[in-house]
Amino acid sequence: SLFEITPQAIRDQTDPRTIIMIRCIPKHLDRDQCVQWLLELLQGRCTTMILPTLRNRHANAGLAYVHVTTPDAILPVFDALHGKLWSEPDAVAKRRPVEVVYAKIQDMAALKTKWMQ
Repeated sequence: SLFEITPQAIRDQTDPRTIIMIRCIPKHLDRDQCVQWLLELLQGRCTTMILPTLRNRHANAGLAYVHVTTPDAILPVFDALHGKLWSEPDAVAKRRPVEVVYAKIQDMAALKTKWMQ
């Protein structure tokens, strides 16, 4: 897939993309918990995060967009999360593994506009 992360391409410096999407985040995590958790994983190597929420439920939408400082900053997140199941009590999150992929839109301003609508 065009959006699949290939760690070797990052290590070889042949994939310059820096915006990732993390899917299947448990909905019970609030915005502050998600931000804290992502900052710990990224060790300060991100510039922007977008954490969409479900307006009618005031819960996270189960995904996050993260703009990292360099492509190699993706690797710790990918290694820690991709394909893993949450141990949290969220029923959907228990059934579906976390996906860490490249965002279709590699422009944070465009992503912000999309999610502000």
